[in-house]
Amino acid sequence: MVSPTWDAIFIYMTTQRAGEMEDLLRFPGLSSLRDACRDISFSADEGALLIVSRDCEAVLGGAILTSALYRSNKMVQVTFVEPVVTADALQKIIERRHFKDVLVVGLDVTGTLESKDGHTCIGVGTSAEELDVALGDTSTVIPASTVFSIEKLGADRYEGRIAAMSAAAVAMIRSPDDVLREIMDGAISEGILNESRAFRLYGTNFMPPRECLQYSVWPYLRGITGNREECERILEEADVPLAQRGSPLEKLSKEVKQRIVSTLVPRVNVDLLPLVVGPNFEVTGERPTSPLRWASNIAVLMRTVWMERREGLGLAVWIGDRARSLRMLMDLQAEHSASVVDAIAQIEQTVNEGEVAVEGRVAVVRSHEVSPAVLSECAVILARDTMSEYDYTILTSDQAIAVAWRPGAVALIDLVKRMQSAGLDPITTAESAVVLMGAADRSLLLEMLKSE
Repeated sequence: MVSPTWDAIFIYMTTQRAGEMEDLLRFPGLSSLRDACRDISFSADEGALLIVSRDCEAVLGGAILTSALYRSNKMVQVTFVEPVVTADALQKIIERRHFKDVLVVGLDVTGTLESKDGHTCIGVGTSAEELDVALGDTSTVIPASTVFSIEKLGADRYEGRIAAMSAAAVAMIRSPDDVLREIMDGAISEGILNESRAFRLYGTNFMPPRECLQYSVWPYLRGITGNREECERILEEADVPLAQRGSPLEKLSKEVKQRIVSTLVPRVNVDLLPLVVGPNFEVTGERPTSPLRWASNIAVLMRTVWMERREGLGLAVWIGDRARSLRMLMDLQAEHSASVVDAIAQIEQTVNEGEVAVEGRVAVVRSHEVSPAVLSECAVILARDTMSEYDYTILTSDQAIAVAWRPGAVALIDLVKRMQSAGLDPITTAESAVVLMGAADRSLLLEMLKSE
């Protein structure tokens, strides 16, 4: 059960009440979800079990629902699973818990659920062949979670803020569809978000410019990330005054920031420039130096949660002891980034020495021993840049095999299903990467990828 915190109680007592959230549902996409939601019966008098996908969007959707349930004085239990789950596996999870009401959030469920012995399963942003009832599908996790929270749980402005911040963060990772954009438009009209063109590097509002560049992993800036001397050279060429180099990047004048961008343009892969500077969303209610002040920061933090398999920590930032959880997440991000910077340098040296095995559209590189999360992040970096001529990049170590693919090569859910059908057990780590643990069958993996 989620424990109360004074931070959450304070926000609850000082924000607007549920009725004012109804205005958000005037948009057509959200209104359509609301109409579907009104036919759903849900009480959770004895609490609710949330079975949530591990991906970024589902964890954020789960945060919206969990917050609303908790503040409705409902007992809540949350468990995280891979984005693709069989009906049998889902059934076993439900049977081990003692909740009548089950919310299945952001999952793609394969197979058919058998009799659920009195359980009521409601899919929220879930794609399934058979559930008692479903609201939306995996493309509408955050909108469906938002509407369900308003209609069935009496959500107020706090959940609205989580929804707005979540939608904006997702917009940093993929192009938002119309219904996701409706949440952002509503938040902008309510003054919760401000949209502007800004730097999208992690930490721009609390880290100096050199550190923003040196420790950037998403995006990874080849020749800049991990290279302190090159970062200092960029600031010199951009004529950034010495007295201002210790200030957060965001605090620099417009003219100075423009000079930094001009200095970066010839150094950065053109495909990565939109991840460096572009449309961004500022969360007005957050402290100016909070990591949650900008959607780009939230996106990086939630990606790290997925990579490192720390979904519980990601959830706690929104509904638990926020200050403590956010500090832990920032420390995790810093450690993850530093580990990736060290690892990618060694892996790229291996690539430059020609130690790459190519089999059709698949490139395979042997890595030194690093954690599966770091191995996966390095595979994503290579797939977007150095190895982008191949559809798939595989990094292998004694612990794990990481598979990443260039943007657009394949959809995550489709590849996971194919791997599962081939007898493999992938763990998703990003929108374009999975990890296979232990002594996974590498030859089987290669044959599957080459036969696509």
